[in-house]
Amino acid sequence: MRDASSFAATIANAHDAFDLLQSAGPASLEAVHPTTTNQAEVRERLVESLRRVISPKGLATAVSLGNDQLAELSRQSADAASQHGVPFAAEALLAAFDEGFGPNISRVFEARNSIELQAGSVFPLPGHELELLFGDRRFTPRQSSRNHIDRRRKHLDVMIPTQYRVRLDFGRPALLGAFFGSPIVAAVFPNCHPNEFVCTPDANRNRFFDLRPKNLSAQQLGVARLLERACAEHAAIAVLPELSVTPDIARTSAQHLRASGSSIVFASGSYHTDCPDAGRVNRLELHSRGAAAPALHDKFSPFLLKEWEGSSYDPPLREDIATRPTMTFHWSQGWSVITLICKDFLDDETLRLLALLRPNLVFVSAFSLETALFRGFAQEIALKSQAIVVVANFGTGEGCLGAIAAMPVKDPDDVNQPLTRTKDSSVVANKIALLDLRQPKIFWRIK
Repeated sequence: MRDASSFAATIANAHDAFDLLQSAGPASLEAVHPTTTNQAEVRERLVESLRRVISPKGLATAVSLGNDQLAELSRQSADAASQHGVPFAAEALLAAFDEGFGPNISRVFEARNSIELQAGSVFPLPGHELELLFGDRRFTPRQSSRNHIDRRRKHLDVMIPTQYRVRLDFGRPALLGAFFGSPIVAAVFPNCHPNEFVCTPDANRNRFFDLRPKNLSAQQLGVARLLERACAEHAAIAVLPELSVTPDIARTSAQHLRASGSSIVFASGSYHTDCPDAGRVNRLELHSRGAAAPALHDKFSPFLLKEWEGSSYDPPLREDIATRPTMTFHWSQGWSVITLICKDFLDDETLRLLALLRPNLVFVSAFSLETALFRGFAQEIALKSQAIVVVANFGTGEGCLGAIAAMPVKDPDDVNQPLTRTKDSSVVANKIALLDLRQPKIFWRIK
């Protein structure tokens, strides 16, 4: 942790004032407790004074700071750090930035294209209330910061220690352009039975890999037909189940969509592949208009296969993929989106990070015969992240769900409590399930 003088020097010389906050130490910003009424009053006065330096006339529209502003921030913060400690001064500065810049603060981060968060890193929180976007009052307002000091903070938070790699991607600004005009999500189901897939179990190594559609030409045609149907229904985003494609099918489908002039965002499901740089992976591609290349997500929580084509495995076969937990939050027009694959979603650390970074949209591609956990986690993530969650799952059997959606809503008495509502569809085959977020009730429309 830096002392007061070096903390002030960092402010005076920083063009990007957020980097300096990490100098307070990874956990110290969350450990500040004004323990007396006097300390709380001191903090409030300091926050207000710093905010007036940042934006004297109210909410700032520009996100740059002049030399005079930096010098004054340096002076006030140094005084506060000398009297109350660096964490106290840093936390007050963070609150002042939050209040001074408001939702405009994300522009500072967007200029960087992408950011990898470390413990103590300051990061933006996505905005846009659901009730404002969709024009009704059924959604709960987004919660302020989980920070126990200042729950009014809405636009910035501090990264916690984690073993996972966490990235913010600002390089796809047009990702949600079509979604805000037509907020319809399509879950796409090109298959109806496990016998449409082929797999390579390796019982000797207790592993399996290369699970893929058996008839690749039929799968390509089926995916293309269903994506055309999704476009005809004005869906802005299409999500396929896990292992629905191969690299060629994903690439060809995306090319076909772009050639047709479609602006739909295409979450390809996923495929097994052996990469020279990453080894064996289960990879999802996120294609969007205007992006030179798809965003990639590699599954990090391997599946355990208990049976395949009449053969049972005890112990279950482990999915033979590399496990390097990485979560990427894609930002577009003030919202953030994340894609996950199957068991990545059913992970306590994933839940903890989603609750912290609060994406607006969570899309999950799955291949599972058991979906009760998916439904429960969808509800919990919708509650804790204030997110719209959509799961597209391939599976057959009694009680198995194909499409799951969850989102935060108000209770029937219109009391402002963070509740969730979940809607499921039974397994559908060779069809699409459409979720129109403008409808007053949550339901899947099958086409």
